[in-house]
Amino acid sequence: MKNPARHLPATCALVLSFTTICAGASEVPSIAAKDAEAHLLTHTAPAYPPLAKSARIEGTVKLKLAISSTGAVTDATAISGHPMLIASAVEAAKQWKYQPFLVHNRPTKVTAVVEIPFSLDIAKPRYQSEQEARDAYFKQLYTCTGLVRDQRYGKAESECLQAVALAESLAATRQLERYEAYRQLGHVLQAQGRYSGALDAYSWELSIARKSLTNRYTELANAYLDVAHADVGLADADAATAHYEKAITTLTLGKAHVASASELSELSAVEQQALRDYAALLRGMGNSAKASAMDKKADAIVARTDHKTE
Repeated sequence: MKNPARHLPATCALVLSFTTICAGASEVPSIAAKDAEAHLLTHTAPAYPPLAKSARIEGTVKLKLAISSTGAVTDATAISGHPMLIASAVEAAKQWKYQPFLVHNRPTKVTAVVEIPFSLDIAKPRYQSEQEARDAYFKQLYTCTGLVRDQRYGKAESECLQAVALAESLAATRQLERYEAYRQLGHVLQAQGRYSGALDAYSWELSIARKSLTNRYTELANAYLDVAHADVGLADADAATAHYEKAITTLTLGKAHVASASELSELSAVEQQALRDYAALLRGMGNSAKASAMDKKADAIVARTDHKTE
C-alpha cells in the first residue's frame, strides 16, 4: 500500500487518524472544527453570565483557539458572538485539553475555530416574542426619557405611562426595565408638582430595587432619594429624613464594595448630591448643626475626588 502522505502537497501533513492539516512553511497549522472536536479530551462548559441570563440573551460564540503541542489551549480569541457571552466562552475554552496533534508523528501546536452555544432552552417563537417586546419597550422608553429631558412633561406623561405598561409585559426577570420605567414616570409627576402620584411611582421603583437590585447600589440609592424628594414635596419631613439616611447608608456600603474607579466616581457623585439635598431639608427643619455636618461631608467627597485625579 502506498503511503498517502507522499501524495499531499508539501504544505500539508496527516495528523493522527489521517486528519489533514495544511499551512505555509512559517504558519501554524489549522485544524478543521470537526477534527478538533474529535480530539477534545477535557471539556469545561461555560457558565451562563448572570446579566445575559437576566436579559434572556442566547447565541453562539465563535473562537479561534491556539493549541500547544501538549494539547493545552494557550489562547482564545473571539471571532463573533454577543459581547455579554464572549468572556465566559473564552474562560471556558482556555480550560479545554486536547489530545496532542501530530505532524509526521511529532506533536505540534495548531489553531482551530470552535463554536460555543449558549441556550436558555426558550422555544424559538417565545424567544422571538420576548425580543420584540423588549425592543418595543426600549423604543418607548427612549421617547419617554427624551421628553423628560426636554421638560415636555405634559406630553411625557402619556408616553412614560405606556413605557410602564410595556415594562410590565416583559419577562419576570426584566426588573431593571420596570425600575427605569417607574422612575421616569415619577420624574414627570414630580416635575409637575403632583407629589402624591410621584410618590406612588417612586415607591414602585424602590420596591423593585429592594427586591431585585440589591447589589446595584447606585440604582437602590437613587430609588431612596427619589422617594425622599416626593416626601419633601408632600411636606413629610420625617419620611424624607428616613429615606435620605437610607440612601446615604446604601452609597457608603456601595463605595466599600465596588472595584472600578468609574463606579466609585458615580457613587461619590450621587452621595455628594444626596448629602446636599439632605442638608437643605435639615436646614429647613431648623437643624442647622446637622445640616452643616452634611455639607462638610459633601465637601470632603469633592476633596477626595480631586486628590485622586491629581
